[in-house]
Amino acid sequence: MANQSPQQILQEVFGYNQFRHQQQAIVEHVISGHDALVLMPTGVGFYYLSKSVSRTKVF
Repeated sequence: MANQSPQQILQEVFGYNQFRHQQQAIVEHVISGHDALVLMPTGVGFYYLSKSVSRTKVF
């Protein structure tokens, strides 16, 4: 999964065609190596997606 784009993982794993609200910007920010503390009512899926495309620790 690490070689796939966040959009591909979102579609293949969760079945969604697009991110909600600011999710894509947040995922891209974290992938580029920046830190983020995000509180959004998106459920477990958002955490999983971030971890799937990141090589760093996601808590």
